[in-house]
Amino acid sequence: MYQWRKGIASWVDSVGTLYLSVPFTWLVDDAEKIAKKWKGSVRIGGSGLMKPTECEGYDPLLFHNGCATFTTRGCPNKCGFCAVPLLEGDLREVVDFRPAPIICDNNLLA
Repeated sequence: MYQWRKGIASWVDSVGTLYLSVPFTWLVDDAEKIAKKWKGSVRIGGSGLMKPTECEGYDPLLFHNGCATFTTRGCPNKCGFCAVPLLEGDLREVVDFRPAPIICDNNLLA
């Protein structure tokens, strides 16, 4: 039902709607190609679109990984290809983060 290959995440709901989550701007064209091939309804979102989107009736916790956490948000760099500083702002620590085995910080190598 859910695929993630370090790129566009995709899943299909019970009525056949294809959802595409695009993490990077350079993948938007690929998402549009996938959407054109789908024979049903398609919803495209994600940080790669550089705009907030909402999907009616979608529960964001449906695919939440309970083993994942963030210890920081934002990034000290402003790389031209990256949306993190725009979407999350400057680097800041998450003081009350929940300890978990998977750390999902965007700036581990920044």
